[in-house]
Amino acid sequence: LVFVWGRSRLPLTEDDFEKKFTISQHNSGSNPDAFFPIAHTCFFSVELPKYSTLDIMTQKVLWAMNNCSSIDADGGPMGQRPVGPTESDDELETLFD
Repeated sequence: LVFVWGRSRLPLTEDDFEKKFTISQHNSGSNPDAFFPIAHTCFFSVELPKYSTLDIMTQKVLWAMNNCSSIDADGGPMGQRPVGPTESDDELETLFD
């Protein structure tokens, strides 16, 4: 929940939700498997690349959920986000061997 909303708890009632959760496709170019999902905590949404398999999607989403818990840690000092394949992809593969 923190990954996509920046909060650790759900609202008490359905009416307390400020926005509906949305999932949209991330246009990641020729190798979508090289990208992680992108969360937008202000909008309660996530962009997913069109992964080639459900297993790859599961690995990438679980890695992001477990390792991206700060809403300010993804943009760097000037708000830039890396747009290419991440350097930690090799590291990711070893986590699920």
